[in-house]
Amino acid sequence: PLQWFRDNRTKVVFNTGGYITRTYEKAYARLVPGKKLYYQRGWIMRTSLVTHSMMIYKPYMNEMLNAFAGGAPSSGLQWAFRIMDVLDTKDVHKGFSEYASYSTWVLDNHPESMALVPYRTWSRHPIGGTLTMTLLKWSNKHGLCCPSRWLLIMMRTLGNEFTGFEIGHFDCGTNDARHEEEYG
Repeated sequence: PLQWFRDNRTKVVFNTGGYITRTYEKAYARLVPGKKLYYQRGWIMRTSLVTHSMMIYKPYMNEMLNAFAGGAPSSGLQWAFRIMDVLDTKDVHKGFSEYASYSTWVLDNHPESMALVPYRTWSRHPIGGTLTMTLLKWSNKHGLCCPSRWLLIMMRTLGNEFTGFEIGHFDCGTNDARHEEEYG
């Protein structure tokens, strides 16, 4: 089962194993001058904390947003405008990561509250990637690539605590006119 806490529920689990994206580094350094994004040392290479699953503690998030806003209270939207201001205009679609930013903020300011998983326990895509997604879409009576029970069992057997199904990177059928009311 997916673990959210460790050490008698005093530490929140933060997973590792994400891709490194340089534009995230630039944005964070502009938002929090003098600070760098944190990367976990893996067995072979460094990995990011962009794992597409994370527990957020609202007071820490508010601290970070206040810092992004230059010290202004985060009740307004100043933090959002600051994020947009620091984006690399040549690579806007990969310009900022809430996962990497929040993880780094907590590691820098509240390290006692987090337990960093030393190795990857999740997968961004199911095993087989696009081929598997295509088979799921073909075998689903609604023409969608929703995860099947057998696939989730297999991913768990391979040691994954959770698996992403990033349908935005694959035509999963959700934009089909017949699903307009369900998936937008």
